[in-house]
Amino acid sequence: ADEALKVLYEHGFSRCMINASGDIRVCFPPPDKEGWRVGLTGLNPKSEGPTRFVTLKQPGAISTSGDAFQFLDING
Repeated sequence: ADEALKVLYEHGFSRCMINASGDIRVCFPPPDKEGWRVGLTGLNPKSEGPTRFVTLKQPGAISTSGDAFQFLDING
């Protein structure tokens, strides 16, 4: 995510958010916003939706992990 941000900066983008499979990196926020609002879900993201929110400000990053999307079920 850090390397992607460097590339965007090199091409003149200063307001961006990068989501690299749960690793989120932000630079300057959208116009008229304090920061980037990121929603965090529980274990059933498809049915629950975000239950908590964080605001990331520049320079900012957050990393999430869990088994909500990436897991393997073998024989139940």
